[in-house]
Amino acid sequence: MKRILLSLFSTLCLAVIVITLTSHASSITGYSGGCSCHGTTASSTNLYLTGLPANVIAGQQYPISITIATTGGKKWGFDMTVPAGSGTFTTTNANAAVTSTGLEVHHINAPSSTAASYTFSNIIWTAPTTAGTVTFKYAGVGATSTSGSSANGYKSTFTTTVSVPTPLHLISFSAKADGTNAVLNWVTDNEVNTSHFSIEKSVDGVVYVEIGVVNAKGNTTTQSNYSFVDTKPTAFNKPVYYRLKMVDNDGSAKYSNIVSITLKNTKPFDLSVYPNPTKLGETIKLKLNATAEAQAKIILIGYNGKIVSNKSIQLINGSNLIDLNTKFVSAGNYIFLVNIGNEMMQVPVIIE
Repeated sequence: MKRILLSLFSTLCLAVIVITLTSHASSITGYSGGCSCHGTTASSTNLYLTGLPANVIAGQQYPISITIATTGGKKWGFDMTVPAGSGTFTTTNANAAVTSTGLEVHHINAPSSTAASYTFSNIIWTAPTTAGTVTFKYAGVGATSTSGSSANGYKSTFTTTVSVPTPLHLISFSAKADGTNAVLNWVTDNEVNTSHFSIEKSVDGVVYVEIGVVNAKGNTTTQSNYSFVDTKPTAFNKPVYYRLKMVDNDGSAKYSNIVSITLKNTKPFDLSVYPNPTKLGETIKLKLNATAEAQAKIILIGYNGKIVSNKSIQLINGSNLIDLNTKFVSAGNYIFLVNIGNEMMQVPVIIE
């Protein structure tokens, strides 16, 4: 391995290395002894590697950077390496280069800066495709003279664990009633490049429509818990079906098992009035969804408390549509009052 920590003044032997890479043993003097060619003693202080978590996913890319801090620094250099089979480096840093094997990245130009620290960024490490551990060995130097006759050198190591998760595993998917809402819960593990979950609903178990989206956590080897609340019940007292469409970042998708739930309407009826407001002389339509056959009393009351209309209607179980003509009333604000047994519901209405 060519130790080209050159450019940082002729022979800057800043060296970083791999974890037991014997073929590189003769060229790691910078790491093993510090930057001895500048008369420095290497330590792990003032050298910072960022961007690498303790646990990584096989085949994923991780942007990393190396920061060297030293008092009186004027020029800067670094070197970092991993063993064969432990992933590869790439970089777009103009002051850095990667060896032909991709196992080592190092400075090729020693940037000048009198700041208290310097960071080499835009370094990408692609994790290997197999599970195991990878130890990074890296070194940094801050030259305290422009000629390179004196410098402070630092060295350190970092070990990360590479995991190869299986594709997204849906552990469970369930639905439960919460009043008139449907609460959906699901648990996953081993998410790899998972984008989102599309929640789909069907009233017949055949045709499904999307009713919501929940973003996935993306890449994780641990269990993840998700939930979604459907606050718009489509039907009562009959099954409603749900499924998950699990979508990856590349657009590919697969479906979950189907779960069903039967919501019970706690009210004996639902009432809506339209059009509202309505024009004088037009017909107002009352839509009543009843959960059982019943006798209903429909009363139209003016805001002065006077009863304008009062009629009784026999309701069927299900949807009931009732027409009321407004040509016998005056323009103004009214209230429709509907009584069914001991239950009462009122809806304000405007007649213009």
